[in-house]
Amino acid sequence: MRISVASSGQLKIRVKSLSPGSEWSFPNAYAGVLGIAERVDEFQAFGPAGENLGGKKIATGEFRSEPGTTSINYIVKLRQPGAADVSHVSWIAGEYGLLMLADLLPERLPSVMVEISLPPDWTCRTAAPPDSLGRYFVSQPEKAVFLVGRSLRTQVGLASGNVLGCFVAGSWPFKDEVVTKAATKVLEKYIALTGFTFTVRPAVM
Repeated sequence: MRISVASSGQLKIRVKSLSPGSEWSFPNAYAGVLGIAERVDEFQAFGPAGENLGGKKIATGEFRSEPGTTSINYIVKLRQPGAADVSHVSWIAGEYGLLMLADLLPERLPSVMVEISLPPDWTCRTAAPPDSLGRYFVSQPEKAVFLVGRSLRTQVGLASGNVLGCFVAGSWPFKDEVVTKAATKVLEKYIALTGFTFTVRPAVM
């Protein structure tokens, strides 16, 4: 998939190499945040040879196309986040934001290779490192989160043998190292309490 990000908060998304289908559903609620599928617009579907197979909105977050669709294009118009939803759904405000594939992709998609196109001087951070072409392989799209924006800063800490990435944006009344130290202490306590073994690098954004 390819996500083209505008600083205005509008995303252009293209998903290719899908299993042939004709029905596409986007989640409309998550963690008490409602109406997130209302942001999806201008849905178009295409066949394996690039032929246009239409795209009709049936209901909020529900789209239909001709059978045999293997790629889709659409726009997501992100809105300003409120205090209750800032950590649960995708948003862009000012010069940074969070992108969560759980509310940007149709439901029930398998693993994806993600390519992100950003405004000038913007960069991207996530728990998984990119490949040599700058793409991110995501085995569980519903759990993937990307921090995007201008002047992102990275700190690295160690917690019980686990490398912890801390990604910071914006101006704060404390040093970035304070975030890393606090997050490392919390993670160490968590590991000691649960005995959980991480299979991917944990990250704090």
